[in-house]
Amino acid sequence: AERGQPVVKGATRQFAAEGTYSDNSKQDLTATTTWASSMKSVADISNAAGSRGLATAAAVGTTEISATTDTIVGKVTMTVTAAP
Repeated sequence: AERGQPVVKGATRQFAAEGTYSDNSKQDLTATTTWASSMKSVADISNAAGSRGLATAAAVGTTEISATTDTIVGKVTMTVTAAP
């Protein structure tokens, strides 16, 4: 699903974190980022090896997903909808 698109209850969405450095190089930081959900009852997100950044939609609603690497924090809203 595209970023910002709702996720159906019961489905998963893989989030990714990417760092851009002063020399404009980029690095995938997904596996070393700490992930969190502001409303775990709506969606929880994994910090386990092999599934880090994988959010599971548990209930209809909205949650804020945050990604923290060192002192840098990125946030995005995840909306969970009922099955069509």
